[in-house]
Amino acid sequence: MDLAKLTAFLAVADERNFGRAAQRLHMTPSPLSRQVAQLERELGGALFVREYHRVALTPMGEALVGPVRRILEQAGELPAIAAQARGEVRPLRVAATTWAPTALVTRFAEAVGRTGGESASGLELVEDSDDVVPGLLDGRLDLALLHLPAPDSDGGLSAVPWLRYPLAVAVRADDPLAGRESVSLAELSGRTFVESVIPPRVTNAMRRVSTMLKNARVTRTEQVQGAPGGVEISREVLLRGLATFVPHLPGSPLPSLMSPPAFATIPVEDEGFGMDVGLVWCAEQVGRRPDTARRVEEAVEALTGAPLPAGAPVT
Repeated sequence: MDLAKLTAFLAVADERNFGRAAQRLHMTPSPLSRQVAQLERELGGALFVREYHRVALTPMGEALVGPVRRILEQAGELPAIAAQARGEVRPLRVAATTWAPTALVTRFAEAVGRTGGESASGLELVEDSDDVVPGLLDGRLDLALLHLPAPDSDGGLSAVPWLRYPLAVAVRADDPLAGRESVSLAELSGRTFVESVIPPRVTNAMRRVSTMLKNARVTRTEQVQGAPGGVEISREVLLRGLATFVPHLPGSPLPSLMSPPAFATIPVEDEGFGMDVGLVWCAEQVGRRPDTARRVEEAVEALTGAPLPAGAPVT
């Protein structure tokens, strides 16, 4: 019996789905299923009832969830204990949503690095904020940069707003809007916008923005696969003359595909038209390691006390 099999069991128990559990562990379902089957043979009984599109715990499986979770939590603490005994500092384990502007993710990684002198190589990028929740709750992650509102975790997570980054309209350089200093949402009614296929959690975070668009009758959209402002989106804007919304962070040293000379970016002047991001952590897990708790607090204070000039603190 090894930790890999216990990790596989707990992932399936949490997700109640072999496919989602495999995705969470960055593996395919087949080896995950084999690990669970091997564990069942070692324990002498079934851990799950496997039905079509449904997985349920057996009584033995239910009885083992708590003990296995505690074993894995304690095993996860061993590197930190060993590092502390050697006089070393364990790097913070952090994650950020891929839907946040790169400039903000970079600022987040730099703030985390300053708390312990480590590089940002430990940063994990995730598409859906819901994928971060298990890692924060079981202690595999210490801190995350996510869109708000924070994922629902039955009160297990703490969240502090960082800033609201404004959104702008990106169009082709020869578009009638190009050259404008700003534009209102009312002026965009009737335009067709192209957007990425958005995960459910990001959709929830965009609820206020979506309401503002609906009220302004900006409702004509087409969806494509790909990241916001990515190659797929920029191709639709360039070849078909569509428009799209992109983060507006003037002064950022990071280039964008939606930059001149092929494209023009026009800030939206409507107050509050932007996305909220914040810092999320599990106080119970972080509080078990005083040094980790101190550094998480330092990173949160460093960011929330000094938001990017282009953004406004979330109120």
